[in-house]
Amino acid sequence: MSVVKNNNKFQKAYIYYLYDRKQNRIYVGSSYTRFKKRLYDHKYDLKAYLGLATNTQPRGYRTSFDIVIQEDYESGILEKYPCNSKKELFFRESEWIL
Repeated sequence: MSVVKNNNKFQKAYIYYLYDRKQNRIYVGSSYTRFKKRLYDHKYDLKAYLGLATNTQPRGYRTSFDIVIQEDYESGILEKYPCNSKKELFFRESEWIL
């Protein structure tokens, strides 16, 4: 007898924020990876965008860069949002942005 596992990565999805305390700006995003890893990815992408990362593809500008470049920002999870697809997750993210 084989056991079927639910491997849908979107069951671990969540909506998160980055908040710029100095200029009162907020960035809302979504992910299904661990939150700590997602924050690391924002910082790494900024480093790559600035040409400071080695062995990586250049990155285009992202609005989150304006916040993570300061290192003095707040971050957290707004809500856990288990879902079934990227489309569902992005739709929920857009509801937070509006």
